Amino acid sequence: MNISKVLRQTLWVGMVGAALLLAGCGKKVLDFRNAEIVDGKIFSNGANSPFSGRVTNIGSFKIPNLIEGTLPIGQTLGSLVELNFKYLGDACDVTVTNGTLNGKGICRPYKSDQVISEFSFNNGILQDRFKVFSFTSGKLMVDANFDNGRLDGKMLLSNPDNGELIYKGKWKEGKQDGDAIQYTLDGKYPLYKVSFVDGKKDGIAEAYHPTTHKLIAKINWENDVRIGSQKGWSNDGSVLLVDLNWADGKATGFEKQFDATGTKLIVDKTFKDGVEITPSTSPPLSELTLNQAIARLHPDTSNIEKCVDSWTTG
Repeated sequence: MNISKVLRQTLWVGMVGAALLLAGCGKKVLDFRNAEIVDGKIFSNGANSPFSGRVTNIGSFKIPNLIEGTLPIGQTLGSLVELNFKYLGDACDVTVTNGTLNGKGICRPYKSDQVISEFSFNNGILQDRFKVFSFTSGKLMVDANFDNGRLDGKMLLSNPDNGELIYKGKWKEGKQDGDAIQYTLDGKYPLYKVSFVDGKKDGIAEAYHPTTHKLIAKINWENDVRIGSQKGWSNDGSVLLVDLNWADGKATGFEKQFDATGTKLIVDKTFKDGVEITPSTSPPLSELTLNQAIARLHPDTSNIEKCVDSWTTG
C-alpha cells in the first residue's frame, strides 16, 4: 500500500472532521425580536442564562452604553450640521458574551444593508475605533477613538454631504485636551480655534467670519478663565470694535457695535475693573461669554455660536 496515499487520506478525514466540529460550535445568532434586556444583559426570551453569540436587528437606542458613550460626538456634530437623531442607524448587529457586549458591532438604516456605523465593545464598554458614514452620500462622517469607554485621541467630523473635514479635536480620558478647530462646510476656512487642557479652555481662542474669513474675535483663556487681552473686529477685520483686558474676572477697555449696515454706531461702552463707566441699557461685556460677544458684534455668526456652546459646556 502507498503510505503517502494513506497519510493524505488520513489528513483529509481529519480536516473534514475538524471543519464539521467547528461548524457545530459556531456562534449562535439571536434576533432581538426574540430577546430581552435584563439588568443591562441580553437574554433570549424566557432563558435563565444570558445569551452568548451574535444579536441581530437590535435598535441603536437599545444597545447599552452606545448612545450615552457617543453623546459628545452627536452633540458636537449636531451643532455643525443638521443631524438626524438616528444618525447611528436603526437596526444593529452586535456580539455578546454572557449577555454583555463584547466585540464588533454595526448598524444600518431600517430595511437597508448599508452599514453606517461601526464600533467595538470590550466587556460592555466602548473600545477602539468608532466610525459613522452618511446615509445619503456614504462618506465618512465621524472618525473617533475610545479607550475604556471614554473618548481618547483624535475626533474628526466631516460634512455628510461632501465628506470635507469640518471639525478636528483631541481628547484624553474623556476630556478635550489639545487644539480644536471648526471649519466652514466646504472645509476650506477655519471658523473657530480653541485649545484645551484637561477639559478646560487654555490659550488663545480665535473666531473667523464665515464669509469674509477674517479674524473677528480673539481672547486668551487660562484654566477656563478669561485673562489678559480680548479683541474683536468688524466683519472685514478692518475696524477694532472690542479691546479689553481681563484680570481677576474683571474687564477694562472698550466695546463698540455697529448696525447691520456697518455704518451706524449703536453701542459705545467703556469698562474699568469690570464696571461700565458709560451709560448703557445692555448687560456689560463682563457678563457675556465669548460666543455671545461675537453674536452681538456679528449677528450672522450663528454657526460659530452653536459650535462654541457645544465645545465649551459640560
